[in-house]
Amino acid sequence: MTISLASLVAFLALLLSLLAGAMGGEGTPLPGPTPTATATATPSSTPFTPDGRPGQEALLHPGERAVFEAEGERLEVLFVGVTADSRCPVDVTCIWAGEARVALDFVGLMSWEGTLSGDTGASVIVAGWIVTVTDLTPAPRSDRPIAPGDYEARIVVTR
Repeated sequence: MTISLASLVAFLALLLSLLAGAMGGEGTPLPGPTPTATATATPSSTPFTPDGRPGQEALLHPGERAVFEAEGERLEVLFVGVTADSRCPVDVTCIWAGEARVALDFVGLMSWEGTLSGDTGASVIVAGWIVTVTDLTPAPRSDRPIAPGDYEARIVVTR
């Protein structure tokens, strides 16, 4: 049996993408939502990923999307929203920092839900792009709930 080099490379690239997504441990694939929002954020090109690599950044509210472009490729990210938020309120002393779960839709590719725990962001690899949710604001307070539309996710993308 003979396998062409191109077939082997394509198979390995697919396998690595699948393994990277499955081994990320941060997310669980979700059924894709039907995007209805029209608001768009413009990515900047100066931020750095947690490991120091340059990337593109966008600040998104639920329902907003950003389009990232690099090396002739394009990735459209929709911030679906926050599915859970148990972070410790800033005006309370907690023994556990808590965590928040955010849902993103990579338009035309897949949906993903990742967990931000303490100061640790959530990352996933999508079609060769490394997408990291580095921050979620506002921080919770014990005296008032956060309305779903008030959240803002900071997303850094590298290719």
